[in-house]
Amino acid sequence: GDENDDDGGDDAASAAASSGKATTRVSDRLTVQSCHDTATNTIDLSFHFHDIAPSSTTALLPWMAIGYRSSDVCAMTPLEGGSTPLVLVATPPNESAPTVYKTELPPEAKSMSSEAFATMYANMVPLEDVEGDVVYGDVVLESALLADPTAAARASSPFGGEDDVVSLRYRQSLDEDSAPDAMYLMYAIGMSSELGIHETRGCFELVSFPVCMTDGEDAVQVEIDGNNSDGERENGEEGADASSSGMVTARAASALSSAVIAMAVFGVMV
Repeated sequence: GDENDDDGGDDAASAAASSGKATTRVSDRLTVQSCHDTATNTIDLSFHFHDIAPSSTTALLPWMAIGYRSSDVCAMTPLEGGSTPLVLVATPPNESAPTVYKTELPPEAKSMSSEAFATMYANMVPLEDVEGDVVYGDVVLESALLADPTAAARASSPFGGEDDVVSLRYRQSLDEDSAPDAMYLMYAIGMSSELGIHETRGCFELVSFPVCMTDGEDAVQVEIDGNNSDGERENGEEGADASSSGMVTARAASALSSAVIAMAVFGVMV
């Protein structure tokens, strides 16, 4: 609702002022912060998942995912075939706490294939242990919902005082010497800890990567998107480029339909 968007915008502006990150309000369920660390040539990303609640039966958190789309087309997997890389916050079977993993989303998962989900579990690698052209570091998962959150961890997140927020932060290496023009991403939040049905998902783009601040530097221009809410158009259509308040906005396209959120499954996208 509008009230949630206003509160989120205030939080995002405060967070960006303290971190120097551009802030994108993707929806009322996700806020993203981004900046370019020129010293290490990495992208510093923070994903804040809102309105998260543990299961009333298992007390486990739902899975949460960030997918790396291959183009600006809003599709779960590439139209030309192949899988979509995922950064996945999940609690594996027989475990009691979530961990951050890298895995792949195969096309078969769109039809709710149990074999596809088993493959996703089997291919999970802790994010910091990923090897290859793109590597990840400084992986932090913060939430008051976690079994033993530390005061320091909660304080480092701009939403650390909110009991229903899960914050994921990591640094991602770059192939080039400069920040990308855009990152085409998607997100989803599950209805339970078990991979499968989700309650919300969407596509969005990150287009602003200011230089990450160091101690003593001034805050950079904040970019806040408050115009992309549930019910935004699908298939990669972009949200508004500027809000009525005159703030510069980052493009984000939420691919949700509020009428089907509760019944949506991960295979609804193209």
